Amino acid sequence: MARPTTKESPNLPQATMRLAEVIKDQNLSRSGFAKRLGMSASGINAFFLKESAKISVVQAKAIELEFGVSAKWLLEGEGRKLVDRFEKLNKAERWLLDMSSPFEHPSFLTMWEIPLILVTAAFQRKLLEMQQHLVFRKLIDHQVTKEVESWFGQILRKIKLDLEDLTEDLAVSDDEAQIFSTEFHAVKPTQLKQWLTGYYYLMDLSVAGPGDRISNEAEKMGFEIDLQWIDQHRSDFHSTWFGLCSRVEQALAEAS
Repeated sequence: MARPTTKESPNLPQATMRLAEVIKDQNLSRSGFAKRLGMSASGINAFFLKESAKISVVQAKAIELEFGVSAKWLLEGEGRKLVDRFEKLNKAERWLLDMSSPFEHPSFLTMWEIPLILVTAAFQRKLLEMQQHLVFRKLIDHQVTKEVESWFGQILRKIKLDLEDLTEDLAVSDDEAQIFSTEFHAVKPTQLKQWLTGYYYLMDLSVAGPGDRISNEAEKMGFEIDLQWIDQHRSDFHSTWFGLCSRVEQALAEAS
């Protein structure tokens, strides 16, 4: 006996209609599309069977990262369909985004370890630049040059200590702790809050202005983070960092 055909809802939201367009553009079946996102086929099909099943911001962002389709366009129908930066990426860059995405592959690795390496490298580049300027001005034996060298060797440890504080301040019980997960929403809420707080803290360290802070997006995306924790530790870190930058600038000015 043939199985009954499941009918799609006749009054689908516009966002769902745009999703259907994206799936068609990719020349994928719904199950194939779902697999690329780390979702189940039934999860994708639910959008087309229930008018109440709306695409979340997190899901839209995952689609943006995987396929380069603007989350804003998908959800609201506004702006360009394709993300400009994604159009310019080569295959290697797209592979890197895909493999390291914390929303497609949530884990301690993608949310903490990879951002930690990238942020550390960013600060080390700035420290190397400072050192080059100091050496050029023949300040090799200056005290601030020694400080820069010390920071270069200790920056990773400094940031790691903050993350260790976070694991205590936002503790996760052993039975809730996760290292890897196949789906973003499968991660336990307490674990997700800890990971996301650390994730946004690491990125916020690399920007100076309050308006540029990457954690500003968390509320819009419906993420629960401890913004007060981020504010306090970011302020403490920046006070010592910008203190060093000021001393380097002063030493260079005095040597000119």
